[in-house]
Amino acid sequence: MKKQIIILISCLAVVIISIGVYYFINKKQPQPGVVNNQATTPQVKTLNCFNITDANAKSACQSEADKILNSENSFACDALTGAADKENCRYTYVIKEAAQSGDLSKCEAMADKTLATNCLAQASFSLAIKKKEKKYCESIADKATKEDCLKVLVGMGIK
Repeated sequence: MKKQIIILISCLAVVIISIGVYYFINKKQPQPGVVNNQATTPQVKTLNCFNITDANAKSACQSEADKILNSENSFACDALTGAADKENCRYTYVIKEAAQSGDLSKCEAMADKTLATNCLAQASFSLAIKKKEKKYCESIADKATKEDCLKVLVGMGIK
């Protein structure tokens, strides 16, 4: 009987030690997306997610970029690391603010005249759809964009 108890205790000790070793080994290996047993939120540092090949990482990048571009203020652009990304992000906010407020002078105030012209076209296009007025389409300098804007309004039943 003593021999059976000793064998049973030995088997239990081996099982307990094995579980401890397994736990110790797996705890030391970091799990993807987990830091200190807490899930991490990927932070986007760029608006360009095109070069990311991993589907999950690309999806997370696009989601975070959308959050930045759709947040309430342009301070979200400061989270980006590249100067070009920050500039593009702020440019997007100028267009959004001009279209929401109807104040196209926000676009005209841009230092880069090409960007200012593009901003005016995009904000005018948005305003034409929002206010259902073709005068905004007619103010667009680019002929193709102006025609597209007018086509959209015709599609909405506005002549």
